[in-house]
Amino acid sequence: MQAPVFEAVYLDLWSKRQPQAQAAPQKTAATAASTYEKCIDDAAGAMPDMIECSNKESVRQDARLNAAYKTAMAATADKDGLRSRQRQWIKERDQECALDKDGGQAAMLTSYDCVATKTANRATELEAAR
Repeated sequence: MQAPVFEAVYLDLWSKRQPQAQAAPQKTAATAASTYEKCIDDAAGAMPDMIECSNKESVRQDARLNAAYKTAMAATADKDGLRSRQRQWIKERDQECALDKDGGQAAMLTSYDCVATKTANRATELEAAR
């Protein structure tokens, strides 16, 4: 059985990428990124393993976002405004990262990666607003 074209293209691109040199680990967002990159490297192109890596990264970034949100809520006088903006951001993220049910495993990987990336970016925004 032949893989759908987008999966074949993705796997081709993945196989041609160059591993990045990694600095000494630190307890930062960079550490989470290197953990994710290592997981993807260890998956060696196996789509189910890569999906699991992206799912785990989404969970890690969600925990980071929750901590940043709690800190931001404690620091702001406009709690209703922040809550409203956060709810709107969640709706937009979920719409933009919606899973294409006809897209197979590559769609799952794309969706989880989208959620992880957007969540990490939002956590960074909230952390910077302290």
